[in-house]
Amino acid sequence: MWQFVSVILAFFLLSVLTSRLKWNLALSMAVCGLVIHLFALRSLERIYTAFINIFSFSSVNVIATIFLIGVLSSLMKHYQFLDGIISSLKSLLRNRKLLLGMIPFIIGTLSVPGGALLSAPFADDLGKEMDIAPEKRVVINLSFRHIGILINPFSTPLLFIAASIPNMNIYHLILLNIPFALIIQIGATLCYMPRHCQPSIESGNTLSKKESLKNLLKGLSPIILAILLNGLFHLPMSAAIALSIVWVWAISPKTDFIKFFRRGCSLEVPLILIAVYFIQNTILQMTDIMNAFNNILQNPSILVILFAVIGGCLFIGLVTGMHLSTLGVFIPIMLAAPMEPNYRLLIIFFLYIWSILGYYYSPLHLCQLLTIKYIKTSTKTVYKEHLKLFPWLAAASFGLYYLYRLWLL
Repeated sequence: MWQFVSVILAFFLLSVLTSRLKWNLALSMAVCGLVIHLFALRSLERIYTAFINIFSFSSVNVIATIFLIGVLSSLMKHYQFLDGIISSLKSLLRNRKLLLGMIPFIIGTLSVPGGALLSAPFADDLGKEMDIAPEKRVVINLSFRHIGILINPFSTPLLFIAASIPNMNIYHLILLNIPFALIIQIGATLCYMPRHCQPSIESGNTLSKKESLKNLLKGLSPIILAILLNGLFHLPMSAAIALSIVWVWAISPKTDFIKFFRRGCSLEVPLILIAVYFIQNTILQMTDIMNAFNNILQNPSILVILFAVIGGCLFIGLVTGMHLSTLGVFIPIMLAAPMEPNYRLLIIFFLYIWSILGYYYSPLHLCQLLTIKYIKTSTKTVYKEHLKLFPWLAAASFGLYYLYRLWLL
């Protein structure tokens, strides 16, 4: 029982350290991990074990991948790959409603801390042209830019799962996530986009459709290359991203390459991942928690299992504003419980959906805070719009679970 209490207190402490005291997130999570050790485990040997296990090959591969994605994003922005994608989309699509969804989605594939600020100006400008209320502009930016987190194989949470469960093909999980991503897209369109048909806009681009398509493919080429190298040739994702960086160097002017390579070398997210792994390795050593959740997962009632997952994901996600915290706690529990591979995939799918929802609706969600700040509206009005989708997404998670259950089991 004391192990449960120490974990709950640690996550409340995390909320206080980050939101009120404004501590660095990685440091706050490391402190919370030490608090759990101090109150529940009380063993220097267990602290050492939790720390040293961070440096397994799979964990280091994910940390290196996240670091290199920051570099790739910096280079793509400097060499105007991102601008090329946006201008090509404007030339090819012209329709405001399509652009308003596509631009945040494309920018959202770049896993950059605070990346919502890259797409917020486009959502704000196009939203004003379409006479969309400020709070709806915020939610449109958030909804469409987070679709990629479900289907982008080098989004941080999917990389984390791939490293934590090496024998699971991450593309199988992505396949299960695609219908849920479509439901978010359809729901956001129906709830937040104007119902009347929007006229096309002038792109200001004199290029032909063929040239625009060519520029679009060039802009997306580093992302496409990484996915192909990992998905088809099974290269570690860190190696795939490294080769994408080499590709950017090969097809771009060499001016300032080293300067912007260095500018992309941020340790912020890798340090957060290290802290998450520390907490994950700590949870692995907490026998009371592991046994309790193992018993829940063996419960004959599917609803008991699903609501236990939902409760844990919402609590940790809302308190921390992070999907990685939720995954770091639950993945070891899922691995410890004896399950058939297809059943584990199904449970991981449900866990993943709710870890995203807990983080997505958290008041500490960084993308939400930054978008609200940029568009200059209130959190209260944003949440009134934001929560409209929640019942539909919750119902969709159960519907897809039972549908996949019929298919996989």
